[in-house]
Amino acid sequence: MNIDQEKLRFLVSEVRKVLEQEKATWRPLDASGKPGGVILLRTDIPTFIVPDLHGRQEFLPDLLSYVYQGRKVQSLLEQKQAQVVCVGDGMHGELRAAARWRVAYEEYQNDFVDCPAMTEEMEENFQTMAKIMELKIKYPQYFHFLKGNHENIFDENSNGNHSFAKFAAEGMMTRAFVEKFLGKDFLSIYGSFEKELPLLARGRDFVISHARPRQVYSLQNIINHRQYPEVVEGLTWTRDNLAETGAVKRMLEIVLGTGLGEKYWFAGHCPISGLYNFVERESLIQIHNPKYRPFVIVDPTFPFNPEKHILLVPKRRA
Repeated sequence: MNIDQEKLRFLVSEVRKVLEQEKATWRPLDASGKPGGVILLRTDIPTFIVPDLHGRQEFLPDLLSYVYQGRKVQSLLEQKQAQVVCVGDGMHGELRAAARWRVAYEEYQNDFVDCPAMTEEMEENFQTMAKIMELKIKYPQYFHFLKGNHENIFDENSNGNHSFAKFAAEGMMTRAFVEKFLGKDFLSIYGSFEKELPLLARGRDFVISHARPRQVYSLQNIINHRQYPEVVEGLTWTRDNLAETGAVKRMLEIVLGTGLGEKYWFAGHCPISGLYNFVERESLIQIHNPKYRPFVIVDPTFPFNPEKHILLVPKRRA
């Protein structure tokens, strides 16, 4: 596998420490004293929201090179003048990788004796995750990666997680590949990193989670998500047809309070056909389109307009 395994192990170890030591000022502690499931974003700087990544390793580097009001996003992060929130799902290529997954499944059935397709998939996944970990280590208060349903390297059916299979048996295949080529010790460390990820980010007048909430949850239960697997499941696995009507609207009031003007809930998970899907009755904006690379800018200095502030990430200039 064409990836620096020593560096990857170092990053996983370091990012886990960062997550375990996040300050209560931006990540309230749960009942056991650990950083909880909610991120409190700064309300006086722009927020860049990133949809499901699914192994698209150039997405974040291209976003960091995006110039906003005369400065690159990378520079804004360094100067603590912007924050980036990813909605999760770092691994497992989607539509672009469907044919590769089918080939990789045959490799899996042969115990990965010869596995160029699966190796290519996992290289993309870990390159993507390495960038995420580097950014979290460097900018702990200003870069956040929320847990999605694909953050389940154990492929477990517990703790709010479910085994994943779409084009093949992606969850099972990923676990088997990691165990064989990186070892059970790495699998364990990586899995513990996933367990430390938050579920929700709160801005001034917006909320971000991987999936729309399945039902209404209290803020305390989200903070104490380790005790409530149904909260983990409900904020990472919910499809539109399973969501309780009105849950997003009520959750916006619970998380943000009443009395504000327009409020929005941003989520990925459910594939859409355009740059975004606005469910007006819920104040829900969905941004996961595996064919495109949309991102959202929420700037406190002007009202949010999805037609103006949901854009495509341009490729970096050579």
